Amino acid sequence: MEITLQSVVFKDKVCSLKELYYREKGNAVPEENQITLKEKTEIRTNTYLNLLDCAIWKKYTSIEKIRLVMEVKGSGSIRVLYSENGTEEVIFAQYRVDSLNYVKKIIALPIGERRYWFELSTETGMSVRNIYYSSSVSEEKINPVHISWVICTFQRQKMIQNIKDLFQNSLFFEEESMYFHGMSMRIVDNSSEMEVREQPYIKVFHNPNTGGAGGFARGMEESKKEEEEYGITQVLLMDDDVELMKESLYRLYSFLKIIKPEYQSRPIAGRMFRTDQRQIQYTALEIWNRGEIRHIGRNLDMTKMENLWNMNHVKETVSKDVYTGWWFGCFPMEYVRKHKPLPFFLHCDDVEYGIRNGEKPLILNGIQVWHETYEYRKNAMISYYDIRNSMIVNTIHGFYQSEKDVWEDWKKKLDDYYNQKDYSGEYAAILAMQDYLKGKNLLFSKKEKKQMREKIGKKYQYKAAFLWRMLEMRFNRKGHEAFVSYQKILEKNK
Repeated sequence: MEITLQSVVFKDKVCSLKELYYREKGNAVPEENQITLKEKTEIRTNTYLNLLDCAIWKKYTSIEKIRLVMEVKGSGSIRVLYSENGTEEVIFAQYRVDSLNYVKKIIALPIGERRYWFELSTETGMSVRNIYYSSSVSEEKINPVHISWVICTFQRQKMIQNIKDLFQNSLFFEEESMYFHGMSMRIVDNSSEMEVREQPYIKVFHNPNTGGAGGFARGMEESKKEEEEYGITQVLLMDDDVELMKESLYRLYSFLKIIKPEYQSRPIAGRMFRTDQRQIQYTALEIWNRGEIRHIGRNLDMTKMENLWNMNHVKETVSKDVYTGWWFGCFPMEYVRKHKPLPFFLHCDDVEYGIRNGEKPLILNGIQVWHETYEYRKNAMISYYDIRNSMIVNTIHGFYQSEKDVWEDWKKKLDDYYNQKDYSGEYAAILAMQDYLKGKNLLFSKKEKKQMREKIGKKYQYKAAFLWRMLEMRFNRKGHEAFVSYQKILEKNK
């Protein structure tokens, strides 16, 4: 069976920076799947979106042969190149084209530890379209795939409509496509404002405002209910405020279609690119590091060649607390069926779920979203959930050895807020510790979210020195009891 690995994309409205698509000398006019080269023009596709990382496809999937396919007209040359070390370029093949009409060109490529791209050049003008890399794969190595795409939203109907439009206009709705009916969408509306109207492969569910964690949990439950009907094999969790390309969904589907059995338990992570500098990858993966988050591939300019060679290659020895964020995280249904996210309301739900999964996520160029980064989203309530939930995650998963570690970690954060004169953050930290000391039952309390909004909305009225001293005495009485309760929390959530 012939499987499309990735299509060559020249333009998408989500990002207008051509250097992510192709490198140009002269004048080229791009469309989504087509590009026209004017006189004396050359383009190369050794870019983030269009480089074929053969080494990754070879390692993780069952590819047997690779082909580069394109339709071309005009007069010019095609050169296929590769590199095995990131520095030396090798010309694999070169062809001359001279045709008034589109002709189909198929180029067989050897499989190896290579990154492939191609170059087009013309003196008089040429056009190419419908370019893709594909592989022939034996039928017995093809996996059944249906992705349940779960989005949790709250009062963002315009953004949701944009995502729905993207999905409905995709190849997942084209009967002749290999992607046909390979994905369905489940939107969980925590504001209960969206119209619940049955559409083919798109469902909307009204839900109480249980935060991101509760909304995604509802989407997982609905996926489980319809697992047999749709043949669901994976669940894709995605925030409602991201921008993405259809090609990311196609590459995800293709990768899962031929992923080797020994890697099928691994999540697939989508990178996060910045919305304020769209060529900048904010992160490829995150490492928890007890809440002092480290990033794999942080703030890299992905138009630069030096950032592309190893962009998909994460060392197997990377820390065990690496995880995929829920801006775009795809999990096997086998895992989703057995495990629920903890009811954190906001923040750290994806951290805890990913660490509990214990499998290192896989990444692939072209699978990414554009998302507003953390510095634009920070406020007192976010600080509260970050601090409280970080302490809980660290307790659950053994990053704290005792309650003494909890106190020392928290006191350092409190001091940081004080030194920065961030008194609202300082107050949020105090509230976070107060609620941590209530133990695991707080997480499962239906009143917790409303009470939190009321508390965080109050103005800071007391001196922090007095409050934290009182809290220290309470911690000495309640700290061990709370610590032990969180260590047992996963028993309740099975």
